[in-house]
Amino acid sequence: MWQKRPNYDDNFDAATRWWQSNRVQWFEQLRQVRTDHRNIGYDWQFTEAQTQQLQRYYDANKFLVDLMNIKGAVSDSVRAEIEDTLLLPWGELQRSQPGVYE
Repeated sequence: MWQKRPNYDDNFDAATRWWQSNRVQWFEQLRQVRTDHRNIGYDWQFTEAQTQQLQRYYDANKFLVDLMNIKGAVSDSVRAEIEDTLLLPWGELQRSQPGVYE
């Protein structure tokens, strides 16, 4: 389907008709390519508790980033530590600094 799309520059009307007829399939193919090749686009089906936990994680990380954007709020060494560990998986974070996150 990727190659079948007419070029808008060559024939705008034909390309518009193609898009109206094929956009749903095109988006499904795009979603599949993202899932297969970029490991994104999954329908995760999180529970309410998982969604709340992800929201708390997001809020905490956003707070840290906002804090780091305030001039003088954190020292350079604290900023570096936060940046080095901000998105580490929990297990890796615990292994990188045993005893600190218990």
